[in-house]
Amino acid sequence: AGARARRRAGAGSEPARRPGRRSPVAAMADGEAEDQTCVRVAVRCRPISKKEIDEGGDSCVEIGKDGQTVNLVGEASHTFAFDHVFGQQSQQADVFKTLGSPLLDKAFEGYNATIFAYGQTGSGKTHTMMGDRNNKAERGLIPRIADDLFQRVADLTTDTRKFLIPRIA
Repeated sequence: AGARARRRAGAGSEPARRPGRRSPVAAMADGEAEDQTCVRVAVRCRPISKKEIDEGGDSCVEIGKDGQTVNLVGEASHTFAFDHVFGQQSQQADVFKTLGSPLLDKAFEGYNATIFAYGQTGSGKTHTMMGDRNNKAERGLIPRIADDLFQRVADLTTDTRKFLIPRIA
């Protein structure tokens, strides 16, 4: 009986929405998915390393002209689609502009925001997330987001609007 009661209570019920907000499914149907999507998936393909070149390696990926596909080339080719694909020559600033800044916008609108880096050892997660903090052009997402966060707080703080940022030790 408990399972039936839970099922009945949750079956067909819509999650509460703020007035005027459309469901993500409705937005996708009307082509507005970019602004309504809760999860976005991006991939960054790193350049082939000197060690890989010295060992006779060759690049095995091609980035689609649409900026949303990665083609694995070779004996068994495959194509994978993503919301964003950053090629081997992509710059840290481009990754921040496409992923970090919009994420921070949503956080300031009151939404939870997370960037999650996943990949095998040596795939470039640390480079993308941290980069070289001593080289402004090569700083990764985390230092850029932190700088932008504190700049926005400073710009938006007034006599009547204050921000509380907890200290994490």
